[in-house]
Amino acid sequence: MVNADGHNEPADLEAILTASLERFVAAWEASVEPPLLAAHLPEAESARRPVLIELIKVDLEYRWQERNIPKRLAEYLAEFPELAAVGIPADLVYEECHIRRQCGFTADPAEYVEQFPQQAEELGRLLDIEQPSGATTLEEGLGRTRFEGVQVGQQVDDFDLLLELGSGAFAVVFLARQQSMQRLVALKISAEAGPEPQILAQLDHDHIVRVFDRREDAATGRHLLYMQYIAGGALDAVVKAVRETAPEDRNGTLLIRVLDEALDSRGETRPVGSSVRESLAAMSWPDVICWIGSRLAAALNYAQQRGVLHCDVKPANVLLTAEGVPKLADFNVSCNTNLAEDAATENFGGSLVYMSPEQLDACNSTHRRTPADLDGRTDLFSLGVLLWELLTGTKPFDQVPFRGNWGVTLTDMADQRRLGISPSAMDQLPTDCDPGLVQVLQKCLAGHPQNRWEDGAELAKRFELCLHPHAEQIVHPQPDSWAVRLRSCSTLCVILLAGIPNILAGVFNFIYNRSNIIATLGDSQAAFWRTQMVINAVAYPLGLGVLFVLGRSVIGTADTDAARDHSLRRRCLRLGHYAALVSVVEWAIAGVAYPASLHFLGVPISLDDCLHFFGSLLLCGLIAATYPFFGVTFFAFRVLYPGLLRDRLSSWNDAPALRQVETLAWRYLALGASLPLLAVAALIVMQSEARIAIIVLSVGGLFGLVGVFALFRRFVADLEAVVRALGKESGSLG
Repeated sequence: MVNADGHNEPADLEAILTASLERFVAAWEASVEPPLLAAHLPEAESARRPVLIELIKVDLEYRWQERNIPKRLAEYLAEFPELAAVGIPADLVYEECHIRRQCGFTADPAEYVEQFPQQAEELGRLLDIEQPSGATTLEEGLGRTRFEGVQVGQQVDDFDLLLELGSGAFAVVFLARQQSMQRLVALKISAEAGPEPQILAQLDHDHIVRVFDRREDAATGRHLLYMQYIAGGALDAVVKAVRETAPEDRNGTLLIRVLDEALDSRGETRPVGSSVRESLAAMSWPDVICWIGSRLAAALNYAQQRGVLHCDVKPANVLLTAEGVPKLADFNVSCNTNLAEDAATENFGGSLVYMSPEQLDACNSTHRRTPADLDGRTDLFSLGVLLWELLTGTKPFDQVPFRGNWGVTLTDMADQRRLGISPSAMDQLPTDCDPGLVQVLQKCLAGHPQNRWEDGAELAKRFELCLHPHAEQIVHPQPDSWAVRLRSCSTLCVILLAGIPNILAGVFNFIYNRSNIIATLGDSQAAFWRTQMVINAVAYPLGLGVLFVLGRSVIGTADTDAARDHSLRRRCLRLGHYAALVSVVEWAIAGVAYPASLHFLGVPISLDDCLHFFGSLLLCGLIAATYPFFGVTFFAFRVLYPGLLRDRLSSWNDAPALRQVETLAWRYLALGASLPLLAVAALIVMQSEARIAIIVLSVGGLFGLVGVFALFRRFVADLEAVVRALGKESGSLG
């Protein structure tokens, strides 16, 4: 598509708007006569009205505030009748009223309400609120930035301008040498200071561009902001490369290639022996997204903790170091919740295609939401859009057509984003994309703030977790996985895992004692069977009841708000240990109860038989304790523990508890390996004739040890994966 000036017209509405405004501002700067507004309108009918509205706002500002050749809204209506065809935009009426007031003229809101009765309610609300000039202009600041004569090779104040790094609506940025400090800096030159220096002065983070200071050029009155020079260019160059690269060819080397091109274009040396670059080059493209996402989320969280919202998170505002480390820049339209409302939102704006639904509402003069109503989750939404675009090369939402009224169009855009990611965008996901990453991005892009990540710290942890697939599978299993399916029958599973080993041990003990003790009781065997029935009828239900009481707070609160307590997770991890202790205690009590009960019933039983009873039952109890420990511990860790963690990974501090459980696992493994051998040796020393029992114990102990060892290795590997993934500080460079 080609516009009236012969320029190629981009298809995206925001791009059309930006290009038209930039050309219109350039035309104003290049001539003393007002440029023809109609010559800067696009041919596309869908974009003509919104572009016209924004051009009029800039035209009003130049005419009234810069050139003293005012023009009234009625004249624009006469020149462009389509403006009133579907109702004059209320924000355009407000713009004229406010500019007239700034220029010292009387502007009665009632005059406008009477002139435009259809917009009376909306105008009444807008004109009763003092807002800074241009607050309704989406490309705010284009008409105020003056850079005539500023070019490479010049000296501005203490700075030698070496290379233009970029320019935008608010400023132009140069690579400059600061003479007094003999260092390279990024020098941002703007016509107005704005709140950015005060905001960035609060922020000292590895992934936020560090601002050194600001000053005013005495000769021109320009505002100079000098900051850390980031040599690797902006992330938008990477997004462009992604669009030009087939999905199967996207990987970490793509990022390194774009970095090297940026370094070469600026005469910078490529880093040698960088472990960060080597790690990035070896990553898959989804892993690169997670790596970048975790660091930017950590940066946003750091700013949000200090009351600062960025409000313009987009690829152009993310700079890359020579090693590929991302740093968040350009807080020019940010909100500071520590300031008074007017000051906090003075330069509020942003880029439409990256805005959350609530930020679109705040930009919409027909909506009652204000910038002060936003919180950190709006930045997380924008980060989600950025990362989705970086992952797929496309936006997560379809383009919304202009419907003749800018307020209606913004409402349509907000409504569409509240519906979630479009099906066409889902089709663009790479085939090697981990489902966990997709779920993280989907939650970032949830239409309503309460459904998004609570803060950037939690999001950073989730991205970090996505870089460790093994740990991610444990902490956030897929809905159709066995770990999730077993949650609905957790109590039954714990009972079976704790009960079956004890039942098998009871069978062995019965076989052994039948030939060694029971057979010698003669007519008193009936008393023994009654005793056994009573003891088993009491012991097993009692043991399961005690275990249930110990574990009910864990099993019963999984997936509830109470599950966020650290002590509850610790109890969950030790559930297998509790099961083992209950087993040992019950077997030891039974070892005393059997001979005591028989003696009470008048059954003659020797001291050797008593010791035999106690020793055999205690050995069975110790052997049986090993299997409940590993079975219940593994089940609790893989099934119950993730449900207790939920989305509170940022406050995770369970590494000591996991290490304690690992120590217990080693001890129980040693117990499980030694006791069967000791039991066999003891039976032989006691000259037991229960050969079948000895064979069963030997073979069963061997197979049981193999199974326990396999479960032990699996558990320790799972535990190490979680500690390695969650124990790492989010956003760290390692």
